Amino acid sequence: MIVLHTTKYSENSLIIHGYTLEKGRVGVILKGAVPGGGRRKTTKGKAISVLHPFSIMDIQTVENHKGGMETLREYNQRYQLNSIRSDITKSSMAMFLSELMYRTLVTSEEDQAMYRFVENAILLLDRLEGSAANFHIWFIICYCQMLGFAPVEGFGVEFDPFSVEEKEILNKIYNASFEDAMMLPLSGSMRRKLIDSLIKYMEYHTGSRIQINSLAVLQTIFSV
Repeated sequence: MIVLHTTKYSENSLIIHGYTLEKGRVGVILKGAVPGGGRRKTTKGKAISVLHPFSIMDIQTVENHKGGMETLREYNQRYQLNSIRSDITKSSMAMFLSELMYRTLVTSEEDQAMYRFVENAILLLDRLEGSAANFHIWFIICYCQMLGFAPVEGFGVEFDPFSVEEKEILNKIYNASFEDAMMLPLSGSMRRKLIDSLIKYMEYHTGSRIQINSLAVLQTIFSV
C-alpha cells in the first residue's frame, strides 16, 4: 500500500488512506495508534512515523464482517526511502503529491498501471541526485495522463488555463526524458504558476475544488 493520508478516527485510532495494487484507493483502521489519546507513538511495537506520505508498505488487514473498513493488523516498510525522509525538499514534495492524490483519486477500483506508475515515481524521487525542483510538475503531468487528460498539446482544448509560455514548458517536460525534465531550468515563480494552472486544470476535469493544505509549504521552499 502507498500511504496517501492519515486522519484521526477515534480517541486512539487512525484511518490510513492509501492506494493498493489490488484494490485501488482504500482506507484501513489502525487501532491503538495514539495511546491514551495522546501523541502518536507506536502500536504493537511499530513506529507510526513509518506511515509517512508516499511510504510504500506491505500490509495485512482483518476483514470487518459487519461491513465497512478493514483493520490494519500488520505493516512493514517495503522500501526505506531514506532520501525522501531526510531531504526537506523531497519530503515536502511527497506530502504535497500524496495529498493531491488523496483529494483527486477517489475511486476504489483496481488500476495496476496507476499503482505501478506511482510506486516507480516514488522510487525515482528517493534515488534522484541533484535538484528535485521540477519533480512535482513532471509527476502531475504524468498523473493527469494516467487519469486520461494530459495537459499537453492536443488535450484539454475545451478548457485551457495555461499561458503560451506554460504550454511550451509542459510540452518540454512531457517529451523529455526524466533526467532532462529534472534539469530544465525554471524560476520559482514559474513553478508556482505552473502548479496553480495545473490544479485549475485538474479541478475542471475532476469537477471538484482541490484544496491542498501542504501546497503552502512547498511554495515556501521554492520561493526563489
